[in-house]
Parts: sequence; structure tokens; C-alpha cells
Amino acid sequence: MGKPLKEQAFATPDKVAELVRKINKPIQQVLPPVTAKMNLYLQNPSTRTILFKPVKTNIVEAHIQVQSLLKSEYSPEEQSLTGSECTTRRSL
Repeated sequence: MGKPLKEQAFATPDKVAELVRKINKPIQQVLPPVTAKMNLYLQNPSTRTILFKPVKTNIVEAHIQVQSLLKSEYSPEEQSLTGSECTTRRSL
């Protein structure tokens, strides 16, 4: 059997933390202006909800999968180092 995931060069806690930062930054910085523009063009809230719900669901599901992987492969200390707390639900 090979090395555990966290011991692979691409999946060290530092690499995972970098990846999480790279993903969360656009969600927090790019998504709000996009939704603001969406509000300008789509005046009906139910239309916005219908269009945005699949996007939101996919983003949240991806974060849940990452969280699950981290919980199964990394210690609580390593998880805290990754900064992988799912801020997506608050951000979306």
C-alpha cells in the first residue's frame, strides 16, 4: 500500500491550506459583485434563486467533499492548519 494522502507531495497540510485559500478568495471576492450584477439584470427574486441555486449547491457540495476528505485523512491539528472551515454557506 502507498503512503497516506497527507504524506503525498501534492497533499501536505501546507499545500491543502494554499489550495483552500486559492479557492475561498475568489468565492469571497468575486461572487458578491457577480450576484449584485445579477440583481440588476434579474429583478425577480424567484428567477435569481432558480438560476443561482444549482451554482450554490455545487459549490457547497464541493466544500463538503473536501471537508469529508480532510476529516478522514488528516488529524484535527492538521485540519486546523489547512484553514478549511467551510465559509461558503455564509458567503453564498
